[in-house]
Amino acid sequence: MDIETNPFTGVAYSARYRNILETRKALSAFQQMNRFLAVYNKNQIVIIVGETGCGKTTQIPQIIAYSDLPHLRGKIIGCTQPRRVAAMSVAQRVAEEMDVKLGKQVGYSIRFEDVTDPKTTFLKYMTDGLLLREAMTDPELRKYSTIVLDEAHERTLSTDILMSLLKTLVQRRKDLKIVIMSATLDATKFQKYFSTVDGVQGALPVPILKIRGRTHPVEVFYTAEPEPDYFEAAIRTALSIHRAEGPGDILIFQGRLALSSAYPFTRHSLPNNSNACSSRHLAPPMGRSLGRSLSAPTSPKPV
Repeated sequence: MDIETNPFTGVAYSARYRNILETRKALSAFQQMNRFLAVYNKNQIVIIVGETGCGKTTQIPQIIAYSDLPHLRGKIIGCTQPRRVAAMSVAQRVAEEMDVKLGKQVGYSIRFEDVTDPKTTFLKYMTDGLLLREAMTDPELRKYSTIVLDEAHERTLSTDILMSLLKTLVQRRKDLKIVIMSATLDATKFQKYFSTVDGVQGALPVPILKIRGRTHPVEVFYTAEPEPDYFEAAIRTALSIHRAEGPGDILIFQGRLALSSAYPFTRHSLPNNSNACSSRHLAPPMGRSLGRSLSAPTSPKPV
């Protein structure tokens, strides 16, 4: 990756690529590149246990692409995601990291939207349901050289069915490689499943590669008294932190209904004459139907 010319476009890497590359080098998954390739090259199936934040979703498919160069053989790498938004956003990020154009060399495929080019795309992020649909029309999945099942620990119906299909498929297609990625430590179930053929344990178990995530200092605070409305309490706390602390980000995990109420509630709580929050910028909640606008540039103002 520390080369002058992009092997996928044939042109020199941009300065932006160099800057992003330095950021990628701090990711645990990137640092485990050689270790992963050693396991990947020797095995048809590999299980990766990577903690949240280690970079496995963006880095592992890229590492495979640089090693395998599937486009030279007319093949592609497929990486599944349980959710549409994840497939879209990760594809956008990976395209930037690889210094290629989204929809050309790197793309995504979700229901009702296919942002790929059959002539040039070699790395495709997609929902697990989309790959399952492809398997119905092409049981051999002939165009794939490697299939990465990400977030396998979520055990969606589509991912579970895909694991069953792929376990059978690798017996027929010895050239196909499978990478199962999970964020939980309990990957022995996947290992036992893929190491068993027709109920018989294989000679060697499927290898498990563990990648540690980045750790950050964590402090836990509790409310002095039970809150009658946790949603309003969360908004009040966020606004209090916003006023009292320096620049930073605040994440509140709520359901979709609560998110719909958060926007008007926050606007009401921050009057226009609020000096403490005069630079605020409120964005309405993003719905499922935003499509490509999800990755459009946002305002540089604080949100």
